[in-house]
Amino acid sequence: MSDNSLAIPPCARNDKLRLWFTRFIASGSTGSVWQCRFDTSYDSFAAKIVEVLRPSDAENRQRLRNEFKIYLILDEAYQSGQLRDRIAPRCYGAFEGSYMDVLILDLCESILNSWDDLSASERYAAEIMSNNCSYIDDT
Repeated sequence: MSDNSLAIPPCARNDKLRLWFTRFIASGSTGSVWQCRFDTSYDSFAAKIVEVLRPSDAENRQRLRNEFKIYLILDEAYQSGQLRDRIAPRCYGAFEGSYMDVLILDLCESILNSWDDLSASERYAAEIMSNNCSYIDDT
């Protein structure tokens, strides 16, 4: 998961990066989402977390990694001008650990409840991207 990286301040005592979870937001089929911030910042982000404690958790880890790949594809399309509007939260990076994977995302204050909540241009962009992203490699 090294396709995207963050410039995060190191912890003074051991040069390790610290992420502070400040509020539980929700849990889903893949993992849980927490509001978080970094050591030297008051900006809030969303951290999507998958714990890998049992062999059966490997599927959730792979789903999170596939999601990260999709965020990278969407960001590349947005940066290149193929997408005019952001249709997903911005992904700032991912961390991979022995027992946990984490995605750092924009903290969105609202939830998309229905496809109809998107504007016509956002729906069109999502359809174009889904046609271009029909297969995500599991490696």
